Amino acid sequence: MEDFILKQNISLLNTGIFTYLLPGTGTTAIDLSLCHPSLYLDVSWSVHQDLCGSDHYPVIIRSNVPQDQDALGSWKLHKADWNAFTDACRQEITVDSITSVTDPVLFFSKNSLQ
Repeated sequence: MEDFILKQNISLLNTGIFTYLLPGTGTTAIDLSLCHPSLYLDVSWSVHQDLCGSDHYPVIIRSNVPQDQDALGSWKLHKADWNAFTDACRQEITVDSITSVTDPVLFFSKNSLQ
């Protein structure tokens, strides 16, 4: 396994903490967590302290890269003027306007973005 990891340029995340409980004999680090070298410094590796009903301790891999909390969009739907929106849709998008064009989906997409 060591030769494979070296030849394939793969990074090993394990820190040496035991991950497997051998019945009657103790613990060993049998589970391997591998990643691309470009990710190695961006994650942290640990082992959960509870077996959680298994003979393997759960491995926890967390990202160290801060997440952009502002990336998720939010809308104040309760403040929308839905009657005005409905009227605008009825004026701009009619059965005649959609059936008279070659590509109704493109027509709808262009008109709904304005």
